[in-house]
Amino acid sequence: MGNENKPAYNLSGLPSLKDFAKQPTPTPKVVDNNAANEQKTEVTTPVNDKKDFAAAWDEYVQGLRDANKRSLVGLFEKTAPDVQNANVFVLHVPHKVSADMVEDERQDMMVFLRRRTGNMDLTMQVDIVQSTENDIVPYTNREKFDSLVQKNPKLMDLKNALDLEIE
Repeated sequence: MGNENKPAYNLSGLPSLKDFAKQPTPTPKVVDNNAANEQKTEVTTPVNDKKDFAAAWDEYVQGLRDANKRSLVGLFEKTAPDVQNANVFVLHVPHKVSADMVEDERQDMMVFLRRRTGNMDLTMQVDIVQSTENDIVPYTNREKFDSLVQKNPKLMDLKNALDLEIE
């Protein structure tokens, strides 16, 4: 019962506000930009050879395949990167969901591609390309049947003759 007035922590080791006022303010460090640039050891090489970039891209996609990231592999196999200039490549994706998937993978992708190509200034842009109605892949059974009827209208006659229902 004698420990009721004793605090569970000890504040005596902490400096007081008066001690902070007595300390001199630190002077800002002056940085010489020329010296900082001279110390920079990474050399940036632009992507001059599209074959090297394509090889790095294929290697990255293979790594995704090995990691069993099927949705990204499928997307990247359909949309090859478009190298715009020495430091920029563009990925044209069909919709926002694909763009979000690419953004989630951006950091790992850029680290790999920058190291593989030796270009530390390499950047990526994601461009959402609106697909035309012909590019839309049918998903439901009804959509699949309708797309087949567009290709061969006699299929509708067959459906009606056999009195079939589309689920």
